[in-house]
Amino acid sequence: MLAIAAPMLAAAALAMSPSASSVCPASDRTPIVSQAPGANASLAPAGPDSLTVCTYNGLANAPPLSVPGVPAFGLVGVGVVGDQATVTQFASELDAIPAYRGPPPPCPADFGRRLLAFFGYPSGPGDVVTAELGGCGSLTNGYVERPLGGPVVGQLAALAKPLAKPATFSGYVRLCRAAPSVQWSPCQNQPPSPIPERVEVLNAAGSVVAVARVHGARFTVTVPRSGRYTLKLLAAGTVMTVIDATARPGRTSRVVFTIPVACEPQLLAPPRPWIRSRNSGGFSMICENRTTVTVSSIATRLP
Repeated sequence: MLAIAAPMLAAAALAMSPSASSVCPASDRTPIVSQAPGANASLAPAGPDSLTVCTYNGLANAPPLSVPGVPAFGLVGVGVVGDQATVTQFASELDAIPAYRGPPPPCPADFGRRLLAFFGYPSGPGDVVTAELGGCGSLTNGYVERPLGGPVVGQLAALAKPLAKPATFSGYVRLCRAAPSVQWSPCQNQPPSPIPERVEVLNAAGSVVAVARVHGARFTVTVPRSGRYTLKLLAAGTVMTVIDATARPGRTSRVVFTIPVACEPQLLAPPRPWIRSRNSGGFSMICENRTTVTVSSIATRLP
């Protein structure tokens, strides 16, 4: 019963607001059973007055088998139809597809792509038809099942307009050890205290839109759309540092949090580049000479 609670609410919302494209779930992996009266006898019961079409990505494959920048089985397109005559025609064509006859034919590969058609009615819950677009294909509302026949499914898929591609931030935490003089300073080979735990992403209004855990000093977080964001690095509920960064649609933007670490001054040789730059805690051991370039280094004592 819990598995169909969300689809029931989505169908009810569609019946009340035909243009509400938000009825599309973020993923198509939860089976949906239609709650419309007559759905146990008809794939698309008569009388709908609105239609929302949702298309979904398949398995994580190279294009064109899947949409780049979208998670596996994630929502990729939405289309809304408010003209009752057009909606009625789609429902009639779906319901007119004949049932299976004879032995099943050999099927091509199934990459997991799906389409959901939400039919709304003047009152009561809506009807949801799931179309399996791969393999031999099939149509079902949870009760009635039909083969994927005729041009109607292709016409439904053409209604869905691509969504804006999500954007991703990916990066790591590094410890910057600047010397108090012209010499380079050593620091203990250990993570900062407290250890960074998570990254929060805030939009222009200051609302948190995404959160990611920090694992081994690295993190990856996806935001719903491109734009300018503020990223906060937190440890034990305290903000350690803040960065402003721009997210680009369908792309991964690199972000590096730099945490200054105090070091005791000692006489040391200059750093040698290209030396191992990570400690046992996974945090970058990079020192920065701000007047030139960033190099990886370790401290070497003079005799």
